[in-house]
Amino acid sequence: MRRLVIGAAAVLALAAPAAVTIGSAAPAFASGGGVSCASLKGSLTGGTVSIGKCTPADKNNKSASATIAALAGGSGTITWSKSGGTTDVTTTFVLAPSSTVCKAPKKGVAQAQEIDITGTVTGGTSTYTSAGDTVSLTVCETLKTGKLALAKGTTASL
Repeated sequence: MRRLVIGAAAVLALAAPAAVTIGSAAPAFASGGGVSCASLKGSLTGGTVSIGKCTPADKNNKSASATIAALAGGSGTITWSKSGGTTDVTTTFVLAPSSTVCKAPKKGVAQAQEIDITGTVTGGTSTYTSAGDTVSLTVCETLKTGKLALAKGTTASL
């Protein structure tokens, strides 16, 4: 189990091209960002994540994709579906030692770990986000499978 946690931390630390902040359930506009997204799907081994259910509603910017590296700390690009616009970000991440929002331990064994990501929009071609917007997410990684999802009750702010 310890190897899996350390392995996940190593993968996240090495994948450094883009940044996204993981944070509270507050909508993006409340935290300085222009977009709030209610869905994040992907895995540590899949290379990319999908971010969806974004508001404010815009038919050309309902969802986006990014590499794991874009979320893991450093700098990178999020690409919006349909419009093809980009959001450049810088981020950092913190592995929460004891999660209060991810799956509860079973028989004393951790089932998931919390990854808190924070950062800033630095530019890009999308009119959906602006330089200086805050990026924040609280992500849960299922330790057995490496699957990633937003923590229950939270949103991704971009």
